[in-house]
Amino acid sequence: MSVSEVRDDLGQLWYGELRGQLRRTRTPLAGVTDRATLFCLEELARDVDMRVRFRVDRVVEQGGRTRHEVSGQPSLAPTLRGLGTDESFGNAMASVVRLVDNSLPGDVGTLRRTGPFHNANERTLVAWIIA
Repeated sequence: MSVSEVRDDLGQLWYGELRGQLRRTRTPLAGVTDRATLFCLEELARDVDMRVRFRVDRVVEQGGRTRHEVSGQPSLAPTLRGLGTDESFGNAMASVVRLVDNSLPGDVGTLRRTGPFHNANERTLVAWIIA
């Protein structure tokens, strides 16, 4: 497993590192990003016949209320009910991502489900798998 940071230039990461690697060895990608970054990755992944297979949108409303919107593998729903609303979300998602079965048929509901933008009154972080 390798870890890459998106930083300022997603194109450089994709074309300089990920695209060639994924063409040689089809390996699922997993990450936690904002919606705009995931939206761009969705589009770039089409170039290597990959798509979003699973995602959890962690939406924090202006008043501080947090909700999780899950798309993908329904069998993970019981595991996801326990997701915290604090800063441990990324760590919790890292453990859930290992449970996703990429051999199952995809759920079209995960594809560009929300677009790159969120409501002005919300902040969203998305945990995802592209395979």
